[in-house]
Amino acid sequence: MTAVVHVDENPLLRDALSVALEAKGFRVSSFADARGAWKHLGERGADLVLLDIGLAEGSGLTLLGRIHDDPHFAAVPVVLLTDCRDPEVIRR
Repeated sequence: MTAVVHVDENPLLRDALSVALEAKGFRVSSFADARGAWKHLGERGADLVLLDIGLAEGSGLTLLGRIHDDPHFAAVPVVLLTDCRDPEVIRR
């Protein structure tokens, strides 16, 4: 079963995406902040990370950098999700 880590501070989005992915056979672990997601990745890993850019407790872009810099996770695909419309943030 494909393990997905979903990081988003919005509980409605976390729940809706979890239900949809689990219905398709994915195992989903959802987190409201980067710290919890990073701890989970270190303990259990993941096959895919769905990551909100704007998190109240630590930036999603910072977590993305940590994932890519760590040789254990560098090959894990990360999909960035955001409702941010700031061109500067999107460019980064």
